[in-house]
Amino acid sequence: MLDSVGVIQDYRVSTGLSYGELTIDPVPQSDPSPATTPRLGMLWVTDPSPDSLLLSWTVPEGHFDSFMVQYRDRDGRPQVVPVEGPERSLIVSPLDPDHKYRFTLFGIANKKRHGPLMADGTTAPKKKEEPHHPESPEQPLLGELTVTDVTPDSLHLSWTVAQGNFDSFMVQYKDAQGQPQAVPVSGDKNEVTVRSLESDRKYKMNLYGLHGRQRVGPVSVVATTAPQEAVEETTSPTEPSTEAPEPPKEAILGELTVTGSSSDSLSLSWTVPQGHFDSFTIQYKDRDGRPQVVRVGGEESEVTVQGLEPGRKYKMHLYGLHEGQRVGPMSTVGVTEEILAATEHPLKPRLGDMTVTDVTPNSVGLTWTVPEGQFDSFVVQYKDKDGQLQVVPVAADQREATIPGLEPAHKYKMNLYGLHGGQRVGPFSVIAMTAPLLPAPVTESPEKPHLGELTVTDVTPDSVSLSWTVPEGEFDSFIIKYKDRDGQPQVVSVAADQLEVTVPGLEPNRKYKFMLFGIQDGRRHGPVSVEAKTAIDEETPFPTEVEETPSPKEPSTEAPESPEEPLLGDLTVTGSSPDSLSLSWTIPQGHFDSFTIQYKDRDGRPQVVRVEGEESEVTVRGLEPGRKYKMHLYGLHGGQRVGPVSTMGLTVPEEEAPASPSLKPHLGEVNVMDATPDSLHLSWTVPEGQFDHFLVQYKNGDGQPKVVRVPGHENEVTISGLEPDHKYKMNLYGFHDGQRQGSFWKINTKTFSLCQLFKGHFDSFVVQFKDRDGPRMVPVEGHERSVTITPLDPARKYRFLLYGFLGKRRHGPLTADGTTETQSAVGNTGMKRPPKPRLGEELQVTSVTPDSVGLSWTVPEGQFDSFVVQYKDRNGQPQVVPVEGSFKEVSISGLDPARRYKLLLYGLHEGKRVGPVSTIAVTAPREEIEAETMAPNPPESKPHLGELMVDGVTPYTLHLSWTVTEGEFDSFEIQYTDQDGQLQVVSIGGDQNDITLSGLESDHRYRVNLYGFHGWERMGPTQVEAMTAPKEEEDKPSEAPTTTPELPIKPRLGELSVTDTTPDSLHLSWTVPEGQFEHFLVQYKNGDGQPKVVRVPGHEDGVTISGLEPDHKYKMNLYGFHDGQRQGPVSAIGVTVTDAPPDSLRLSWTVSEGQFDHFLVQYKNGDGQPKVVRVPGHEDGVTISGLEPDHKYKMNLYGFHDGQRQGRPVSIGVTAIDEETPFPTEVEETPSPKEPSTEAPESPEEPLLGDLTVTGSSPDSLSLSWTIPQGHFDSFTIQYKDRDGRPQVTSVTPDSVGLSWTVPEGQFDSFVVQYKDRNGQPQVVPVEGSFKEVSISGLDPARRYKLLLYGLHEGKRVGPVSTIAVTAPREEIEAETMAPNPPESKPHLGELMVDGVTPYTLHLSWTVTEGEFDSFEIQYTDQDGQLQVVSIGGDQNDITLSGLESDHRYRVNLYGFHGWERMGPTQVEAMTAPKEEEDKPSEAPTTTPELPIKPRLGQLSVTDTTPDSLHLSWTVPEGQFEHFLVQYKNGDGQPKVVRVPGHEDGVTISGLEPDHKYKMNLYGFHDGQRQGPVSAIGVTAIDEETPFPTEVEETPSPKEPSTEAPESPEEPLLGDLTVTGSSPDSLSLSWTIPQGHFDSFTIQYKDRDGRPQVVRAGGEESEVTVRGLEPGHKYKMHLYGLHGGRRVGPVSTVGVTVPQEVVEETLSPKEPSTEAPEPPKEPLLGDLTVTGSSPDSLSLSWTVPQGHFDSFTIQYKDREGRPQVVRVGGEESEVAVQGLEPGRKYKMHLYGLHGGRRVGPVSTVGVTGK
Repeated sequence: MLDSVGVIQDYRVSTGLSYGELTIDPVPQSDPSPATTPRLGMLWVTDPSPDSLLLSWTVPEGHFDSFMVQYRDRDGRPQVVPVEGPERSLIVSPLDPDHKYRFTLFGIANKKRHGPLMADGTTAPKKKEEPHHPESPEQPLLGELTVTDVTPDSLHLSWTVAQGNFDSFMVQYKDAQGQPQAVPVSGDKNEVTVRSLESDRKYKMNLYGLHGRQRVGPVSVVATTAPQEAVEETTSPTEPSTEAPEPPKEAILGELTVTGSSSDSLSLSWTVPQGHFDSFTIQYKDRDGRPQVVRVGGEESEVTVQGLEPGRKYKMHLYGLHEGQRVGPMSTVGVTEEILAATEHPLKPRLGDMTVTDVTPNSVGLTWTVPEGQFDSFVVQYKDKDGQLQVVPVAADQREATIPGLEPAHKYKMNLYGLHGGQRVGPFSVIAMTAPLLPAPVTESPEKPHLGELTVTDVTPDSVSLSWTVPEGEFDSFIIKYKDRDGQPQVVSVAADQLEVTVPGLEPNRKYKFMLFGIQDGRRHGPVSVEAKTAIDEETPFPTEVEETPSPKEPSTEAPESPEEPLLGDLTVTGSSPDSLSLSWTIPQGHFDSFTIQYKDRDGRPQVVRVEGEESEVTVRGLEPGRKYKMHLYGLHGGQRVGPVSTMGLTVPEEEAPASPSLKPHLGEVNVMDATPDSLHLSWTVPEGQFDHFLVQYKNGDGQPKVVRVPGHENEVTISGLEPDHKYKMNLYGFHDGQRQGSFWKINTKTFSLCQLFKGHFDSFVVQFKDRDGPRMVPVEGHERSVTITPLDPARKYRFLLYGFLGKRRHGPLTADGTTETQSAVGNTGMKRPPKPRLGEELQVTSVTPDSVGLSWTVPEGQFDSFVVQYKDRNGQPQVVPVEGSFKEVSISGLDPARRYKLLLYGLHEGKRVGPVSTIAVTAPREEIEAETMAPNPPESKPHLGELMVDGVTPYTLHLSWTVTEGEFDSFEIQYTDQDGQLQVVSIGGDQNDITLSGLESDHRYRVNLYGFHGWERMGPTQVEAMTAPKEEEDKPSEAPTTTPELPIKPRLGELSVTDTTPDSLHLSWTVPEGQFEHFLVQYKNGDGQPKVVRVPGHEDGVTISGLEPDHKYKMNLYGFHDGQRQGPVSAIGVTVTDAPPDSLRLSWTVSEGQFDHFLVQYKNGDGQPKVVRVPGHEDGVTISGLEPDHKYKMNLYGFHDGQRQGRPVSIGVTAIDEETPFPTEVEETPSPKEPSTEAPESPEEPLLGDLTVTGSSPDSLSLSWTIPQGHFDSFTIQYKDRDGRPQVTSVTPDSVGLSWTVPEGQFDSFVVQYKDRNGQPQVVPVEGSFKEVSISGLDPARRYKLLLYGLHEGKRVGPVSTIAVTAPREEIEAETMAPNPPESKPHLGELMVDGVTPYTLHLSWTVTEGEFDSFEIQYTDQDGQLQVVSIGGDQNDITLSGLESDHRYRVNLYGFHGWERMGPTQVEAMTAPKEEEDKPSEAPTTTPELPIKPRLGQLSVTDTTPDSLHLSWTVPEGQFEHFLVQYKNGDGQPKVVRVPGHEDGVTISGLEPDHKYKMNLYGFHDGQRQGPVSAIGVTAIDEETPFPTEVEETPSPKEPSTEAPESPEEPLLGDLTVTGSSPDSLSLSWTIPQGHFDSFTIQYKDRDGRPQVVRAGGEESEVTVRGLEPGHKYKMHLYGLHGGRRVGPVSTVGVTVPQEVVEETLSPKEPSTEAPEPPKEPLLGDLTVTGSSPDSLSLSWTVPQGHFDSFTIQYKDREGRPQVVRVGGEESEVAVQGLEPGRKYKMHLYGLHGGRRVGPVSTVGVTGK
């Protein structure tokens, strides 16, 4: 179809709403490469009627070409409804009344399917009047459809019904964009008003009547909406209006403007300077933060957005849609008018929020708000435990309701509707869970729950995150209460297992008071409260934010808070002794009521020291000598805790204690003794003690830090390389015993002043004088005219010489004398006040310009030597502005326009810093850059540096690593100062996060700065201080440098594991597969996020990390150090256990790459029922509660991304043992003293055990000794339980359970595993003594089994130990997705078996229970610990692993690959043969077949039968087997295995079904190799009375047989499904029913398009012919039996329809040209023939009557029954199979491989010559 410009448009054919009406809609071309990947948001089901449901969804990002909605009708038939891409809602009709539907939504973009989203909905029940409708037997008919009224935006329709009654009606039409729209109408109405139409537009309205499942109609009418006077010129339907904009192609949005405002609406208009848009959308957020969308036609340029809040600011975003792409947004801000009269909105009531206010075991309390209007009444709807809809009416004046009669501990979804004028508004929904019914309230009373602390953990402009503690007991739920900006109370409900919540939808920069209540047994406890202030919204400039708060009430309450709110300053260690640390701190603002010092003692226990509020120092005593402590200071004010501020302190070692008081050095004074244009000469005094060395720090002219190291015996240094006429601040530090003492030099103090006027201008000055220690020199800048010299001696005369420097010449001097005052002249008050000057309470901003800020402050008491103002520039670099002590104001220049700065003022007095006081200032905007500051993008994209850490030290190197908390850097720069004081800079790429700094000095402290570069900006620095190792540590490695290159001994880290957990510790263990490390470092972060390091000696392989927090996840990183190099890390995640109840498990996981949308945790509860817990994608852990104590759970984790599932990591967890059932009851069998007391008197010769004592202990062993007071024992056994105390369940499937166990001492001859099947019959599985694991197969799906393990030794049985396992449900695979296609086509791995072993090889084979794999992968770890991977084709089912180590145990994993999915693994453990066994065969390989002692199986016979047993006997004509296995399948088709000792030649197989045929397979085992099988068919006898009850007497529990025994004869079973006939378009099937009777059957298969098809058959049928199939096509048929509403099965078979060979004669001439070449391309195998024979070979040949194969494989079994494969090229047609046994019959199978698929087999039998 051609349009007017000659372009063929793309059209799509759809079927509307699945009614069958064919409509053709043009589809806009979508960009094949959109800018962003589209993403589905949320899916809702609302507005239920008896025959329809409304679906609506969101697309938060991108654009979809179309959508697809899938659901199943009540007969289970899948239905698919396509939806256009711009749509966000759909009415699904016709549906059945009162029926639950599950809807699946997929988004289609660029031919890829995204999703799905899933939601459930239930249609409304049929109205009570409906039973009267069926009285009229006639078919209802539609009459006439008439337009009765028109307006510019609506059409009023009415119609007649000529005959009968309809259930409902549907009006369909297309909107201005051509999108189909539907308006449902109830069946009792005959008119409707269709609104939101375009003015002056012609519409065709179609009316359908819905009756039952039939749709009648349509009847149609064409009508035109009335024109609008203001838009008459724009509504012209002429063609040029749509075609004129096409040449520019690119449509551009202009400006968006607010043109009008009312109390509930905003009028917007916009321009389109170029091009034409198909449509527009206006997006904004309502008051609850929910996004709202208004759609506007492409010819419009203005719109009024209705339904807004009065007096509220809205940010409106305009998007234009053009050819499927979204352009924009353009944005503007508008404010609605304040409401003037309360009567303006009485007709439009609106529901607010609904919250849960109270819960009990059988009721839920609800409350809600109506922010606007008045409802006639309310109804609350919910579903009871049976799924029945319940309705609770509520009067119009009520705003709360209590819903009674609920189930305890049950989750309910409550829906609130408001009724107004016969219309229903809503629903608003909330999820509530009733409280559990407490079984024993008496025992619960001491555990009455208490609320702990409520803490603010995070704030954003619109949210506050809270967390709290429950120090005792447990609450049923929590609620958070606060008031919004209108003073309306708001309630947030929180589940009982959560102790944190984020409260959203708040106002920026606003203070809120949050109250926390705990709910238990319907009673409310609390509250505890906290105040928090939301962050300032950075999207809006600061000046506009202040204008929004015109109310004078807020400043009046918040302004006085700053001086009253106390702040903690710095915490410093001022002294140290062997058992104490002295601390002092500053309070820059306010006053605290008291303080607490917290730290941990050497055992990791927290300790608290309390200090009064007027104190500012304390000595913490009772510490350990030579130990490092982290001290935390908290201030308490008005019941709230502020802080902490922290510091590290080191107590003095004991041996150093006596000398430390007298030798502790102190820095004295620092002086500048001389100055030249490029150098300064410094000197200082040390009045006491001796320093190890000094560091002088300063910044050069570029602001880069410089460091000069000076030996400890020196007291002066010349700093050279400086710039002329430049002021430098020199900082001197002394280092002693690794601790730093500081001082700094300054030229501004009081005591004496010089003033002199000069003519002209000098570059700088120098003042010289002599004090008692010698000459001193004070430099002064050229613009200064005074200086204060300090410190001087009292009552002393000084002569001062002043020099002026101009260029490089010195002028002067001028001379002046001065005498300082006497000490008494100063007075006591003068001595006291100077040491403690005080800053005022406020730092005032006095002026702002685009690049400067003026500040002023007060000093109410004392006098400061100087001040410094600190702030950070736009790169985040700290800047410091010094100010003289006599000034009280300063102007900070060089700032950026329109930028917010936080300015900190410190006062300096006698070398100590006081303060800060702070203020916020925003520089004025520069006119030309105002628009740039509005863009919020740059701040969001900036990366941020995290923490810089020292990971390893040697005498000459430092290894550093760092983190980047957000974004990515282009490069990094590391700066440090070397031992000569020179700045060193190292640059590395942005993809690195660690570096090794080499060439350093040993035993030297370095301060390292890390900068990150992003674009043109430098960010940072982040700093760390580190000291290189002393020189002594390197002596040994330096003596033998030649050993370094010996690569074989280079150590290597293996795996790191968490092997034990307690509430406050994790035990780690690791392996070092090669070499030896010198030491290890374990790194982790504590609960405060502070990094911790634990050093471990190199000979250790484990460590216990203590002092941790309960129920906390830790990531442990292990590094190994060798020859100064660091290896690692290897990492492990550990979670400390909680003291919480034994009914929960805490899971955590890692996501190595990317981000998941959400997670699902699947497990089974104690009854075997599957449970699913959904976790948001940003979480990495969850606590699963409601579990059984002392129970093992298998947790499966799935990650979901873009609708696809990844998984699954599996974790085995065991819940804690409930304290109510103590351990001693489990151990009574062994240590109880009661047993010896009863057995001792039996015989005086009976030996007795004496005392058992622990005589020694190591990290991995215990030494025991015992006495024998009487008699003699043959042997002893030591029994103990591992940390789990029972065998482990390693895997579960629907029909099997994998077990593993340990034997801590000795060797068992064999094991047996016992359990009971579903009929209560005991089953026994024998296991060889060399194995420690087994897979129990033939189990029922979703069933709980108790498995008992016994060990057999010298004819005696030891044990049992037991465990509980629940098999997986068979339905799990089908339930994972709604689409039926993938589960049925997925292949499944069966069993992996060891068929043969030699010293160097393992021969493995496996089965595929369903489907076909593309390839397989075998993984195992070799003797060196290296992972080995072998890949083979999907047509193979066995492999020989070679190159193995003899007498070595291997664990082999088998994976199958199908498409892009990896399935498995299935596992097996096998041990290669010892080396000795291969000696003889290797020397004389020709004698191998003649070995007389190699056993051989003879014949197997059935020698006796009963109704429930078969007796088998067999012969072994040669040799002796170690044991036999008899395999067969029971009546349900489940495989069974019976083990028989090697000396037996017969066995009775019992527990069989009467009159049933069994195939028995016998295998013999010798030297780890399996022979056989030999087989026999046996039929059990007919049982007239079925005497089963006598067999049940062996089971001790009478409950199981009584409930399950009657089920077997009544439960019908499916037998075999067989293909009995085939034609080109049909398959004939037949089946057997071995037991019972089915009501009906269904046959399921997929047609050639992959769509599922169903054929039903009556219950009396046993065969069916499935017709309408494709010729020459393979079909997999599934048979299900239906019995009592339950579905049994499936049993399956594969059939191939006959190819249609005469297709050329029947088809039209056009079709043979495309289909005729296909038959010769499909190759066929012909006959396989034996053409020759020799004693060790068979020659085979075959034919290929059609097509060509890529290759062939010949398969047969050798004399041990192991499968062998011979591969042949595709061009061959014959082969000689070598290496056979003489005189032996072989069955040969030929397969052809073509295009990755296997054809065949064809088979033949050949006998080798003798």
